[in-house]
Amino acid sequence: MMDTRKAIEKIKKCLALSKSANEHEAAAALRQAQKLMQEYKVDDQDIEASRAGEAKAKSGVTTKPPLWENMLASVVARAFACRSIFAPGWSSRRAEWLFVGCGASPEVAQYAFVVLCRQLRAARSEYIQKTLRRCKTPTKTRRADLFCEGWVRSATALLPALAG
Repeated sequence: MMDTRKAIEKIKKCLALSKSANEHEAAAALRQAQKLMQEYKVDDQDIEASRAGEAKAKSGVTTKPPLWENMLASVVARAFACRSIFAPGWSSRRAEWLFVGCGASPEVAQYAFVVLCRQLRAARSEYIQKTLRRCKTPTKTRRADLFCEGWVRSATALLPALAG
C-alpha cells in the first residue's frame, strides 16, 4: 500500500512518460496516471504543489529589513519566478529570507540574492568610506540607504538577462 506522497511521485513519472513519442506507451501511462489519481484522490493542484520548494538566505537584521534589502529580495524573486517571504528572527537569531517556487528556481534565487547582497554591502561600505567621511552617523545611514536603493534599481535592469 502506497502513501499519498509515493503515489504523487508515481503519478508524476507516469505523466512524464505520457509525453513519449510512442503513442501506445503514452496512452497507457496516461491511463495509469488517471487511475492512480482517482484511487488516491489526487488532483492537478496536489501534483503542482509537490513540485514546490523553498530556499533560505540569512538577512542582515533580526526584525525589520531595510527597504533596499526588501527591494533586492523582491526583484530577485520576481526574476526567478519565485516568491520572497521575510521571516523575522527570535531574540538574537538573525532573520531569514525564504524563496518559494517550483523546480530549481528557489535555490537559484537564493544564490543570486546572497551574491548580490554581498556585492551591495561591499559597495555600501566603500561608498560610506569614500564619499561620506564628513557626515554625521544618521546622515551617513540615510544617504547610504538611498545609495543602496539606487544600486538595486540599476541591478533590476540586469537581472532578467541573468535569469534567462
